[in-house]
Amino acid sequence: MDNENLNPEVQDVPTETVDGASTNKTIEEQLAELLAENKRLRRANDKASSEAADYKRQLNARLTESERQEQERAEQAEAMASELKELRRERDISNLVRNFTVLGYSEEMAKEAAEAQYEGDTTKMFEVQRKYKSDLENKIKSEFMRGTPPPQGGSLQGGVPLTEAQIKSMTPAEINAAWKDGSIQKFLERGN
Repeated sequence: MDNENLNPEVQDVPTETVDGASTNKTIEEQLAELLAENKRLRRANDKASSEAADYKRQLNARLTESERQEQERAEQAEAMASELKELRRERDISNLVRNFTVLGYSEEMAKEAAEAQYEGDTTKMFEVQRKYKSDLENKIKSEFMRGTPPPQGGSLQGGVPLTEAQIKSMTPAEINAAWKDGSIQKFLERGN
């Protein structure tokens, strides 16, 4: 065998170019070209990987932004729901206060009763009703006493002492009534 033909440095290997033409290049030249091509492909791959990572970071940033916006929307919706619940509570209590004031409750007592009824606190509701009942009874007694004339001074004449002529003109029923209210006794005590 021929040693020159076995030496890779010396051997020429025919290769084809892109256009189909044949060139004779040594293995070293071909290896160098392949290494250069490999290096170029690695750089392109690294660049593509880097760009993909950048796109992924941007996508994650967008997702994070959209998640943040979604969270803000959820918080706003929760705040609106809470505010709506509070407004409905205030409206319902206001309506109940109006109803209790129509029944004669004071403004303060009506508010207490309305809140207790709205919250379903029957113990508090009955406390307020007992207090209202007691206040109402006292008010009725007070008004009754105010409208009642003071007791008369012991005569049928509205506090004016009886005279002998008046007693002589009385019927037996009037004399009995004057005796019961003490008018005749007062007449007799005076010594008329």
